[in-house]
Order: sequence, then C-alpha cells, then structure tokens
Amino acid sequence: MAIESEKIWKIFRRGGLWLALSSVGGAIVFGVVNQLSQGIIPSISDGIRDRWSPPKYLIIFSSLVDLDVPNTKIEPLPKEDARKITIEEVTSRYISLSGPPGEYWVTLTRKDSKFLPARLALKRAENLSIDTAEEKWGKPEVLSKSVAEVQSREPSKPGSAILRTRWVTTPSDYDQIALAKSKATKTILSTGLNEVGVGPPSDPAGKTRIYNYWSVIPTLREMNRITVDYLGPWGGAFLAWVITKSQVDPPNLAAAYNSWAAWGQSVPTADPEPGAVALFETKAVPGLTGNYLAGIVLRRLPECTEVITGNIFDRVVIACVVLPIATLRKP
Repeated sequence: MAIESEKIWKIFRRGGLWLALSSVGGAIVFGVVNQLSQGIIPSISDGIRDRWSPPKYLIIFSSLVDLDVPNTKIEPLPKEDARKITIEEVTSRYISLSGPPGEYWVTLTRKDSKFLPARLALKRAENLSIDTAEEKWGKPEVLSKSVAEVQSREPSKPGSAILRTRWVTTPSDYDQIALAKSKATKTILSTGLNEVGVGPPSDPAGKTRIYNYWSVIPTLREMNRITVDYLGPWGGAFLAWVITKSQVDPPNLAAAYNSWAAWGQSVPTADPEPGAVALFETKAVPGLTGNYLAGIVLRRLPECTEVITGNIFDRVVIACVVLPIATLRKP
C-alpha cells in the first residue's frame, strides 16, 4: 500500500485532518506488516524450520563410488560458520545429507584412500551431482598439503614459459573463488577448477571429456575435423567450454588463443582478478607455437601467475606461468 500525496489530499478535503492522518497511519502499519510478512518473518521461519526439521539433499555420483564414510568430510564455508551437515544415507550411487542450506566444502574419500574435493551450494528442494570420474580423484598424500607442496619441484628448461604444473587442486585453490569480484568470474573460476586433472586423451574418460569441450563450438569442431580419436590443439576449446558453462559467450574463433585478446573487456594486469582470462605473449618462447598462451587466473605468486589451462601435458592443469600478462580480459 503506497502513500500517494494526491490521494491523501483528497481524503483531507473530504473528511478532514483526522481521517487523513488515519489513512497515513494505516499505510505505514500495512507497509511494516508487509515487510515483515514478505522478508523478515519468512527468514526467521526458515531458520526455525531448518533447525527443527533440516532440509535434505541428494548428491548424485556420475559413476559408482565405494565411499569411506568416516573419512568423508563436509565443512561449512566460511569455516567459522556453525552450520552442521549430517550424512543420512550412503550408497555407491549417491549420498543423502541433511542440514541448513548454504555453501560447503566436501571432501569425498574412497575406501582405497583416494579423495575428491568439491565445493557445493546446497539449496532447499534441489539435488546436486558430482563428477566422480576416475581422473577427478587425488592421491591421499596431497589432501592436507598446501599449494606449494603439491607443485612440481622440477625446474623448467631455460626459456620456458611455464615454471611448473600440477593437476591436483587444494582447498586453498577453491578459497580463491571468494576473491573474484563478480558472479561471472566466480563461476568461471569454479567451473575451471572442477576440470583440473581431466585427461590425458589416452584415457577413455579423458578423451570423451576433451571431445565434449569442442561441443560448445561445433562449427570450429567441424572446421578442424575434430573427432574422438583426433582432438587437435584443444586448449582454446577448453576455455570456450568453461566460459559457455558459466553463461557467458566466448569469442567467435574461440579455439585460437589469439581471438581471446579482444574478448570481453580489458582490465588492468597489475592485480589480476581470479576468474579473469589472462593472455601471455609466446612469440619468443622456444617450443611454443602461436602468439599467445591463455588461461583462467587462479592467483598471482611472487615468481609467476597461476592459471588454469588446457592441453598442457595432455591435461587440464594449473600452470605457473613466468611470463608477464600481455592482456587481461573479463566478461
């Protein structure tokens, strides 16, 4: 009920000051009640309902999992939050949870001790799925390690653009999502992180996944004569897939890194935002073809910029690129 000055004036002229003040008071009371009924009260009601009758969620696995329930961990994000999730039921095909909605860090652990980390946004009346393909599972010795500890210790060859690579993520990698400044860059980074480790093409599951990257640019797939058995240089296709899955349009010739130099909007390179697309000039780098290497920014380190990129050692990897960023783009 809106307070309209013209209507109040008419009431004043017809019924006097008391009737006009009564109308204004009624509008104010109605507005407060409406605010309570549409916002505050439902929020309190949801909180009470979540406490006494927590919503349930079904997390569906893409492939069968022999889960080690005691060693499977679910933590709220941020970690200081007091929300608790209860594991209700576990089968080889899904895990049933109950508890307050929100974001959680989940570490699935199999009985062979391999683990799979994932960030989940639990919502009322919604089920989720987790890609549990074999290449997604990490070795147990890196579960509690930092980024520095899971990076390769082998030095790169002189003149190389990449100092080191890894295809295992850590919880601190997913913490970078919070540093992205927009919904689009948050989604891009989250989607890219979930693909780290995909490959190599010699693995049937890896081959199929990489071929799927080309599915978002079918015209370019046909032009490059891509098949399941011939995947071509697929780094650009991976980038196009991540961007498309994040509800953003890639450039027309997305398979070529050069086309990303004019995509979206240019942003300063001094402090690269996680989730933005960084391009590095590679003309003078021995062993690399093309003008650019491109990847999704994860973080800036003293010695390099970590980006998520495809077709490095036939995998989706987190690469530590020592070259300066030539251009930085975001939606």
